Amino acid sequence: ETIRAAPKKDSAVDRLIRRLEANQVLVSQSQNLFMPQRLHGLHFSGMTVKDAKVPYIFLPSGDEGEHVTPAGRRTFTLTLLAVLVARGIFAPVNYDSTTPATSGRYEYDVTAEILMPADEFTAFRPRTLADFEAVADEFKVTPSATIVRALRLHLIDDETAGAHLGVLPGEVVNAV
Repeated sequence: ETIRAAPKKDSAVDRLIRRLEANQVLVSQSQNLFMPQRLHGLHFSGMTVKDAKVPYIFLPSGDEGEHVTPAGRRTFTLTLLAVLVARGIFAPVNYDSTTPATSGRYEYDVTAEILMPADEFTAFRPRTLADFEAVADEFKVTPSATIVRALRLHLIDDETAGAHLGVLPGEVVNAV
């Protein structure tokens, strides 16, 4: 509810970071070539690190300028990383909505349920790309995250999901 109550997607990310840090989970937002996500050709969505005192989350922000990671993707990734910390899993993660079947892992499903509860999500009944964009604004995630969620909830089929994901401008690679 706190995430959805944020006025903008950027505000949702900030609220989530404050909540995690208030609970002794440190969040480091990356800068290109200075964080593990972007060193020496490594590319992944984020990373959790176990520490003797507090867990760390490394969350990429993307490159400066036009290549900044969308706030909706950061919200999903940060929530996923928080789920991993809660489950005691410390590892890098990568997610790409061009392969919706990869969302079947338990942690991804938990993350989707936290951000887009099934009962509330299905009430929207999104069908068109405009519907998915509106639902994404409501849940503070990317439109591609809502498309994958609809697919996982059997509200749309693979063909429809693929068609919608294929027309999202510049978002598919950084989908969720």
